[in-house]
Amino acid sequence: MLITHRFVLLNMPKTGSTFARTVVRDVVARTRERRPRRLRLMQAFGLAGGPYCREVMLPPLLGQSVQRRRNQHGAWRQIPRRYRKLPVVAVIRDPLSWHRSRYAFGWWRRNHTLPLEVLRKEFPNFPNLDPEEFTRMNMLRIQRLVLGDREPAPAVGPMTITLLTMFCRHPREVLARLDDAYLDGDGFMDDLADIDLLRQWRLNDDLADYLSRQGFDESLLGDLRERARINSSDYGPETADTGWSEKLLVDLRHRERLVYRLMALKGIDPGVG
Repeated sequence: MLITHRFVLLNMPKTGSTFARTVVRDVVARTRERRPRRLRLMQAFGLAGGPYCREVMLPPLLGQSVQRRRNQHGAWRQIPRRYRKLPVVAVIRDPLSWHRSRYAFGWWRRNHTLPLEVLRKEFPNFPNLDPEEFTRMNMLRIQRLVLGDREPAPAVGPMTITLLTMFCRHPREVLARLDDAYLDGDGFMDDLADIDLLRQWRLNDDLADYLSRQGFDESLLGDLRERARINSSDYGPETADTGWSEKLLVDLRHRERLVYRLMALKGIDPGVG
Protein backbone atom coordinates (compact mmCIF):
# COMPACT_ATOMS: atom_id res chain seq x y z
CA MET A 1 0.00 0.00 0.00
CA LEU A 2 0.97 3.62 -0.39
CA ILE A 3 0.47 5.99 2.53
CA THR A 4 0.49 9.69 1.71
CA HIS A 5 -0.22 12.77 3.80
CA ARG A 6 -3.66 12.99 2.17
CA PHE A 7 -4.87 9.39 1.65
CA VAL A 8 -3.99 5.68 1.60
CA LEU A 9 -3.90 3.74 -1.68
CA LEU A 10 -4.64 0.00 -1.50
CA ASN A 11 -3.30 -2.01 -4.40
CA MET A 12 -5.57 -4.81 -5.56
CA PRO A 13 -3.56 -7.00 -7.98
CA LYS A 14 -4.16 -6.59 -11.73
CA THR A 15 -6.22 -3.41 -11.52
CA GLY A 16 -3.61 -0.90 -12.66
CA SER A 17 -2.11 -0.44 -9.20
CA THR A 18 1.47 -0.17 -10.52
CA PHE A 19 0.42 2.76 -12.69
CA ALA A 20 -1.52 4.38 -9.84
CA ARG A 21 1.36 4.04 -7.38
CA THR A 22 3.83 5.51 -9.90
CA VAL A 23 1.58 8.51 -10.54
CA VAL A 24 0.93 9.17 -6.85
CA ARG A 25 4.64 9.00 -5.96
CA ASP A 26 5.43 11.40 -8.80
CA VAL A 27 2.71 13.90 -7.87
CA VAL A 28 3.67 13.91 -4.19
CA ALA A 29 7.36 14.34 -5.07
CA ARG A 30 6.60 17.31 -7.32
CA THR A 31 4.36 18.81 -4.61
CA ARG A 32 7.26 18.55 -2.17
CA GLU A 33 9.71 20.10 -4.64
CA ARG A 34 7.53 23.22 -4.89
CA ARG A 35 7.94 23.99 -1.21
CA PRO A 36 10.59 26.50 -0.11
CA ARG A 37 14.01 24.91 0.37
CA ARG A 38 13.99 25.73 4.09
CA LEU A 39 10.79 23.77 4.63
CA ARG A 40 12.08 20.85 2.54
CA LEU A 41 15.20 20.66 4.71
CA MET A 42 13.18 20.90 7.92
CA GLN A 43 10.94 18.08 6.72
CA ALA A 44 13.96 15.96 5.77
CA PHE A 45 15.31 16.27 9.32
CA GLY A 46 11.92 15.65 10.92
CA LEU A 47 11.54 19.22 12.11
CA ALA A 48 8.45 20.00 10.06
CA GLY A 49 5.60 18.15 8.44
CA GLY A 50 4.75 18.21 4.77
CA PRO A 51 3.90 16.10 1.74
CA TYR A 52 5.08 12.49 1.97
CA CYS A 53 4.51 9.17 0.24
CA ARG A 54 5.56 5.90 1.85
CA GLU A 55 5.28 2.45 0.32
CA VAL A 56 4.54 -0.18 2.96
CA MET A 57 5.38 -3.79 2.06
CA LEU A 58 3.42 -6.40 4.01
CA PRO A 59 3.00 -10.20 4.09
CA PRO A 60 -0.23 -11.70 2.68
CA LEU A 61 -2.89 -11.11 5.32
CA LEU A 62 -4.43 -14.59 5.39
CA GLY A 63 -1.60 -16.65 3.97
CA GLN A 64 -3.47 -17.24 0.72
CA SER A 65 -0.29 -18.39 -0.97
CA VAL A 66 2.46 -20.86 -0.14
CA GLN A 67 4.81 -17.88 -0.50
CA ARG A 68 4.99 -15.43 2.41
CA ARG A 69 7.08 -12.74 0.78
CA ARG A 70 6.12 -9.19 1.62
CA ASN A 71 4.48 -7.33 -1.24
CA GLN A 72 2.69 -4.08 -2.08
CA HIS A 73 -0.82 -5.56 -1.82
CA GLY A 74 -1.60 -4.75 1.80
CA ALA A 75 -5.18 -4.87 3.10
CA TRP A 76 -7.26 -2.24 4.91
CA ARG A 77 -6.85 -4.26 8.10
CA GLN A 78 -3.08 -3.76 7.84
CA ILE A 79 -3.16 0.04 7.62
CA PRO A 80 -1.30 1.31 10.70
CA ARG A 81 -3.84 2.68 13.17
CA ARG A 82 -2.45 6.22 13.08
CA TYR A 83 -3.34 6.44 9.37
CA ARG A 84 -6.83 4.91 9.45
CA LYS A 85 -8.52 8.29 9.67
CA LEU A 86 -7.16 9.15 6.23
CA PRO A 87 -9.37 8.57 3.18
CA VAL A 88 -8.71 5.20 1.52
CA VAL A 89 -8.88 4.56 -2.21
CA ALA A 90 -8.44 1.52 -4.45
CA VAL A 91 -9.03 0.54 -8.07
CA ILE A 92 -11.80 -1.85 -9.17
CA ARG A 93 -11.91 -3.83 -12.41
CA ASP A 94 -14.54 -5.82 -14.26
CA PRO A 95 -14.15 -9.37 -12.88
CA LEU A 96 -14.01 -11.14 -16.25
CA SER A 97 -11.36 -8.70 -17.44
CA TRP A 98 -9.51 -9.27 -14.14
CA HIS A 99 -9.44 -13.04 -14.68
CA ARG A 100 -8.25 -12.71 -18.26
CA SER A 101 -5.55 -10.25 -17.27
CA ARG A 102 -4.25 -12.51 -14.49
CA TYR A 103 -4.13 -15.42 -16.88
CA ALA A 104 -2.32 -13.41 -19.57
CA PHE A 105 0.16 -11.82 -17.15
CA GLY A 106 1.31 -15.28 -16.08
CA TRP A 107 2.59 -14.45 -12.59
CA TRP A 108 1.08 -17.75 -11.42
CA ARG A 109 3.34 -19.71 -13.79
CA ARG A 110 6.46 -18.61 -11.91
CA ASN A 111 5.05 -18.01 -8.42
CA HIS A 112 3.18 -21.05 -7.21
CA THR A 113 0.01 -20.39 -5.24
CA LEU A 114 -0.16 -24.07 -4.22
CA PRO A 115 2.57 -26.59 -3.34
CA LEU A 116 4.32 -27.73 -6.51
CA GLU A 117 3.54 -31.40 -5.82
CA VAL A 118 -0.17 -30.55 -5.69
CA LEU A 119 0.02 -28.60 -8.93
CA ARG A 120 1.82 -31.44 -10.72
CA LYS A 121 -0.67 -34.02 -9.45
CA GLU A 122 -3.83 -32.06 -10.22
CA PHE A 123 -2.55 -30.33 -13.38
CA PRO A 124 -0.02 -32.54 -15.24
CA ASN A 125 0.47 -29.84 -17.90
CA PHE A 126 1.39 -27.13 -15.39
CA PRO A 127 2.43 -24.40 -16.08
CA ASN A 128 0.93 -24.76 -19.57
CA LEU A 129 -2.69 -24.43 -18.51
CA ASP A 130 -5.64 -23.30 -20.59
CA PRO A 131 -8.22 -20.89 -19.08
CA GLU A 132 -10.41 -23.77 -17.84
CA GLU A 133 -7.49 -25.39 -16.02
CA PHE A 134 -6.29 -22.02 -14.73
CA THR A 135 -9.73 -21.39 -13.25
CA ARG A 136 -9.87 -24.85 -11.65
CA MET A 137 -6.45 -24.19 -10.14
CA ASN A 138 -7.74 -20.96 -8.59
CA MET A 139 -10.79 -22.72 -7.18
CA LEU A 140 -8.59 -25.43 -5.67
CA ARG A 141 -6.46 -22.74 -4.03
CA ILE A 142 -9.55 -21.15 -2.50
CA GLN A 143 -10.73 -24.51 -1.21
CA ARG A 144 -7.39 -25.44 0.35
CA LEU A 145 -6.29 -22.08 1.71
CA VAL A 146 -9.56 -20.33 2.55
CA LEU A 147 -12.65 -22.56 2.68
CA GLY A 148 -11.17 -25.83 3.91
CA ASP A 149 -13.65 -28.73 4.17
CA ARG A 150 -16.69 -26.44 4.45
CA GLU A 151 -19.89 -28.09 3.26
CA PRO A 152 -21.64 -26.97 1.24
CA ALA A 153 -18.82 -24.93 -0.27
CA PRO A 154 -20.00 -21.50 -1.43
CA ALA A 155 -19.74 -20.69 -5.14
CA VAL A 156 -17.18 -17.93 -4.78
CA GLY A 157 -14.46 -16.62 -7.09
CA PRO A 158 -10.87 -15.47 -6.54
CA MET A 159 -11.62 -11.78 -7.08
CA THR A 160 -14.34 -11.86 -4.42
CA ILE A 161 -11.96 -13.53 -1.95
CA THR A 162 -9.29 -10.94 -2.75
CA LEU A 163 -11.72 -8.05 -2.38
CA LEU A 164 -13.12 -9.25 0.96
CA THR A 165 -9.62 -9.89 2.26
CA MET A 166 -8.37 -6.45 1.25
CA PHE A 167 -11.43 -4.28 1.93
CA CYS A 168 -13.16 -5.77 5.00
CA ARG A 169 -12.55 -4.46 8.49
CA HIS A 170 -12.46 -8.02 9.86
CA PRO A 171 -11.70 -10.31 6.90
CA ARG A 172 -10.97 -13.44 8.94
CA GLU A 173 -14.42 -13.37 10.52
CA VAL A 174 -16.11 -12.65 7.18
CA LEU A 175 -14.37 -15.49 5.34
CA ALA A 176 -15.04 -17.87 8.23
CA ARG A 177 -18.81 -17.42 7.80
CA LEU A 178 -18.86 -17.01 4.03
CA ASP A 179 -21.73 -18.85 2.35
CA ASP A 180 -23.98 -18.44 -0.67
CA ALA A 181 -26.58 -16.47 1.30
CA TYR A 182 -23.90 -13.91 2.16
CA LEU A 183 -22.76 -13.73 -1.47
CA ASP A 184 -26.34 -13.29 -2.70
CA GLY A 185 -27.25 -10.45 -0.34
CA ASP A 186 -26.14 -6.89 0.39
CA GLY A 187 -25.03 -7.48 3.98
CA PHE A 188 -21.39 -7.50 2.91
CA MET A 189 -21.57 -3.72 2.63
CA ASP A 190 -21.66 -3.52 6.43
CA ASP A 191 -18.37 -5.42 6.61
CA LEU A 192 -16.48 -3.26 4.13
CA ALA A 193 -14.35 -0.34 5.20
CA ASP A 194 -15.11 3.06 3.67
CA ILE A 195 -13.06 2.92 0.48
CA ASP A 196 -13.38 5.06 -2.64
CA LEU A 197 -13.20 3.04 -5.86
CA LEU A 198 -11.60 4.20 -9.10
CA ARG A 199 -12.50 2.49 -12.37
CA GLN A 200 -9.62 0.61 -13.98
CA TRP A 201 -11.03 1.17 -17.47
CA ARG A 202 -11.04 4.95 -16.83
CA LEU A 203 -8.11 5.04 -14.44
CA ASN A 204 -6.27 8.02 -15.89
CA ASP A 205 -9.30 10.31 -15.58
CA ASP A 206 -10.56 8.86 -12.30
CA LEU A 207 -7.14 9.12 -10.66
CA ALA A 208 -6.64 12.69 -11.87
CA ASP A 209 -10.08 13.66 -10.54
CA TYR A 210 -9.40 11.96 -7.21
CA LEU A 211 -6.03 13.67 -6.74
CA SER A 212 -7.65 16.99 -7.54
CA ARG A 213 -10.36 16.37 -4.93
CA GLN A 214 -7.65 15.56 -2.39
CA GLY A 215 -6.18 19.01 -2.88
CA PHE A 216 -3.28 18.39 -5.26
CA ASP A 217 -2.56 21.23 -7.65
CA GLU A 218 -4.21 20.70 -11.02
CA SER A 219 -1.03 21.89 -12.76
CA LEU A 220 0.76 18.77 -11.47
CA LEU A 221 -1.77 16.49 -13.16
CA GLY A 222 -1.38 17.87 -16.67
CA ASP A 223 -0.22 14.76 -18.55
CA LEU A 224 -1.90 12.19 -16.32
CA ARG A 225 -5.00 11.82 -18.45
CA GLU A 226 -2.90 10.76 -21.46
CA ARG A 227 -0.11 8.87 -19.69
CA ALA A 228 0.54 5.28 -20.83
CA ARG A 229 -0.15 2.42 -18.44
CA ILE A 230 2.53 0.29 -16.74
CA ASN A 231 2.71 -3.52 -16.48
CA SER A 232 -0.25 -3.78 -18.83
CA SER A 233 -1.19 -7.32 -19.84
CA ASP A 234 -4.11 -6.26 -21.99
CA TYR A 235 -5.11 -8.79 -24.58
CA GLY A 236 -6.05 -8.04 -28.16
CA PRO A 237 -9.40 -8.95 -29.71
CA GLU A 238 -7.80 -11.92 -31.44
CA THR A 239 -6.91 -13.56 -28.12
CA ALA A 240 -9.52 -12.15 -25.74
CA ASP A 241 -11.89 -15.10 -26.08
CA THR A 242 -9.41 -17.89 -26.78
CA GLY A 243 -10.18 -20.73 -24.39
CA TRP A 244 -12.73 -18.70 -22.42
CA SER A 245 -15.90 -20.62 -23.19
CA GLU A 246 -19.31 -19.11 -22.56
CA LYS A 247 -19.92 -21.78 -19.92
CA LEU A 248 -16.75 -20.73 -18.10
CA LEU A 249 -17.64 -17.03 -18.28
CA VAL A 250 -21.17 -17.66 -16.97
CA ASP A 251 -19.71 -19.61 -14.04
CA LEU A 252 -17.21 -16.83 -13.27
CA ARG A 253 -19.91 -14.15 -13.41
CA HIS A 254 -21.87 -16.13 -10.85
CA ARG A 255 -18.87 -16.71 -8.59
CA GLU A 256 -17.97 -13.00 -8.70
CA ARG A 257 -21.55 -11.78 -8.22
CA LEU A 258 -20.62 -9.95 -5.03
CA VAL A 259 -18.11 -7.80 -6.93
CA TYR A 260 -20.70 -6.95 -9.56
CA ARG A 261 -23.21 -6.14 -6.80
CA LEU A 262 -20.69 -3.87 -5.08
CA MET A 263 -20.12 -1.95 -8.30
CA ALA A 264 -23.87 -1.62 -8.84
CA LEU A 265 -24.39 -0.31 -5.30
CA LYS A 266 -21.55 2.19 -5.86
CA GLY A 267 -23.11 3.31 -9.15
CA ILE A 268 -20.27 1.85 -11.23
CA ASP A 269 -21.11 0.33 -14.62
CA PRO A 270 -18.71 -2.56 -15.36
CA GLY A 271 -16.25 -1.59 -18.07
CA VAL A 272 -14.28 -3.73 -20.47
CA GLY A 273 -10.92 -3.14 -18.76
